[in-house]
Amino acid sequence: MSLLLDSPALEQARLLRDGKVTSLELTKAYLAKIKAKNPELQAFSQVLERQALKTAKQKDKLLQKARKQNTLDQLPTFTGVPSGIKDLSLMKGTFSRMGSRAYRYLLAPIDSWVTKRMKDAGFVILGKLATSEFGAMPITEPEIHPPTRNPWNQGHSAGGSSGGTGSAVGSGLVPFAQGGDGAGSIRIPAAFCHCFGFKPSRTLNLCPAPKVDKFRFATVGPITNNVDDAAAMLDIMVGTHTYDQSNRINSYLEKTSQSIPKLKIRVCSETPLAKTEPIILEAVEEMAKQLEKMGHDIEHVPALEASLEEFLPLWQRLLANVPVYREDLLQPVTRWLRENGKKISQEDNTKLFKLLEERVNEWFGDADIMLTPSVAGFAPEIGKWKHLSADLAFESAAELGAFTAPFNISGQPAASIPMGINSDNLPYAVQIAGKVGFDAEVLALSKKLEEVLPWRQRSL
Repeated sequence: MSLLLDSPALEQARLLRDGKVTSLELTKAYLAKIKAKNPELQAFSQVLERQALKTAKQKDKLLQKARKQNTLDQLPTFTGVPSGIKDLSLMKGTFSRMGSRAYRYLLAPIDSWVTKRMKDAGFVILGKLATSEFGAMPITEPEIHPPTRNPWNQGHSAGGSSGGTGSAVGSGLVPFAQGGDGAGSIRIPAAFCHCFGFKPSRTLNLCPAPKVDKFRFATVGPITNNVDDAAAMLDIMVGTHTYDQSNRINSYLEKTSQSIPKLKIRVCSETPLAKTEPIILEAVEEMAKQLEKMGHDIEHVPALEASLEEFLPLWQRLLANVPVYREDLLQPVTRWLRENGKKISQEDNTKLFKLLEERVNEWFGDADIMLTPSVAGFAPEIGKWKHLSADLAFESAAELGAFTAPFNISGQPAASIPMGINSDNLPYAVQIAGKVGFDAEVLALSKKLEEVLPWRQRSL
């Protein structure tokens, strides 16, 4: 069973369809693993054991009936496969704490659209995955529960805000899971936890909370152990999630095997916001060489001229939009962001957003792909910024998003691809970003790189 738990989600789905394993068996095995590992990792903020077991039994009945009636192709792709949902998404009848003491007793009356699509895809939801408070920080250390730890080195962070997702996938507590990315919140934990992470284009309309996130910085996306699973989850998010052949024409999973034309690829390893570690510089160059061998044109370009001070008002205003009835229950960093964000007018923010969006687009230019580090450095130690003032804590942590946040501003698709693990047992990764709407091409290129850089050979 341990080998089965480490297999791709699509493989688990196939075995369930073939009757080689039951959803109840899978669910029980994952729950046992969560019971053993989650107390130290804190990947799950809430485990829904009773509900998951009940759902698994229901999925087994559906699968059994479909096998008898020869209607398996009418079932959702992932019927009976266990997964989890980031705790920024509402799930009816469960607590949606959003990493905050201010939401400690919020019992969700409905499912968010994200949760509904996960349920429609046939998943057994094992629980809610930990997040930083309102997704504000790129580390997951909320006051409502102990910090979420890196499965490769537990003295270090799993990243954030989708730290619970990264830690759970990286440690095999789920085969893959949903995250959300507003400034790197999928790609940062994916990089730190040695997973594949994908942020979709803004044009796919996958923003989890558009009423709060006026510019739609954030988008839902997958953290997985391989590209095919990520593409399959993207199909779920956009609403294509059955084995029915009529739905496969526009499937991202199908498109991962498409041929790739000669691409113009720009490479940038530096940022004014942080110093890139030497081993990560080497990883970027290694990937550039692999892409050149594939026949693509490579051009090195200077760093994007940007500062935290320029981006900060946009992030402050976004956090200020979150409804909160007791500010005193929030963490100091979140309060500081919100207090300053409330002073910023929407008109000024719109002008700033358009200015920065234009700058990122000019930097990207006429390239098809931009290649950068996912993060300039390695996962920080747990509590590294705990005793700093709120402004300094945010400034220090924000360096983690130096390479990821620009593509949230521009709305471009971007993937974090595992590249190695350093001598301290800390993973690192390289990012590829494409033109807006270039999601299928980024996934297809990621799959080609997966084949020549087999990161799955390096596992816990």
